[in-house]
Amino acid sequence: MPGNRTTRICDECESAFFSDASRMNGLCPQCAHVLYGYPVCEHIFDNGRCVKCGWDGSASAYIRFLLGKPASSSQY
Repeated sequence: MPGNRTTRICDECESAFFSDASRMNGLCPQCAHVLYGYPVCEHIFDNGRCVKCGWDGSASAYIRFLLGKPASSSQY
């Protein structure tokens, strides 16, 4: 991941994300938004990752269920 920003792994979707981009320690901004209503990141993807938050578009089975997405898809 670019730069020297600290990254974490999301407990829900298992994507790496920039720790300073999320208000929750264990969740990427996308999962924090879906699960707890935190503000959503206005993602800008470059080379498969959001340049703002570092999320790679991954989604857990539970998140896909909440969003009504097919179980076979691993990304939003």
